[in-house]
Amino acid sequence: MDKTLRKRHKFIWIVLTPLLLVLLIWATKDLNFSQSHKTVNLDSTPSSVVAKAENEEIRAILLKNSEGNLLEIEVKSPLPATSSVVFALKGTSERESLLGQLEGVGTYRFQVEGDVRGILVQDVIKKQSVLKLEF
Repeated sequence: MDKTLRKRHKFIWIVLTPLLLVLLIWATKDLNFSQSHKTVNLDSTPSSVVAKAENEEIRAILLKNSEGNLLEIEVKSPLPATSSVVFALKGTSERESLLGQLEGVGTYRFQVEGDVRGILVQDVIKKQSVLKLEF
């Protein structure tokens, strides 16, 4: 590298560094994966189990109480996709309503409306179906 190439290289990186930083911040500022994930508090009201489905990775239980339907999802083992989003299956359509994001092993509770026939877990980045459970 001669003197002119070093100057040009230095100038390009002086310009590119702040530009890349601004582009990175601009690209990530609107990311919000858990926008519809609401914390559902379980009251002391009795709940009855309406439907239940289970496999080796996930257990889904649909509960009914005085406030409405509550879908409880227990993730037993890590899912293959890191960006797993769960949808409620209703009727004939493949996916009906977005419930929220599954962020890892644990128990998730979602307030659902109407008749839920199952859940669909999808990787929204790769646009692939991870798993489907029907009640």
